[in-house]
Amino acid sequence: MDIIIYSQPDNPQKDILLKTLSEFIKPVPVMVFDFDGLFCQLRSRVSGSAIIILLISHEEELEQLMEDRSRLFNTKCIVVLPENGDDLAMKGLALHPRYLGYADSDFSDICQVLEKMMNKHRPSHKTGIWGFCGR
Repeated sequence: MDIIIYSQPDNPQKDILLKTLSEFIKPVPVMVFDFDGLFCQLRSRVSGSAIIILLISHEEELEQLMEDRSRLFNTKCIVVLPENGDDLAMKGLALHPRYLGYADSDFSDICQVLEKMMNKHRPSHKTGIWGFCGR
């Protein structure tokens, strides 16, 4: 499972997020800095084989992404908003993320969610062909 992080190049939170993730996840996630790069990365992968972390800097950026949200169809994403607020949260939820977090955290919540998402896609010798224990 590949991890793609979208962030503006000047977003200071991206370095903190990368440092936190690097302690939990190997290999290092792919970092993209614009929407074209994000969608190019998505096109190069099999549907559903990547988890996207959208580190949003400001509301205008989120609105731009919402205009192209059909290109995010059938992707697993985590949205990290710059601040807590009802209007911003409603817009973020319109992207149908698996998790909605905020940039003022230490990102440990993002790591926990990401770990659960990745574990769901790892094959387990304890489960049968249908994904449940065959007892």
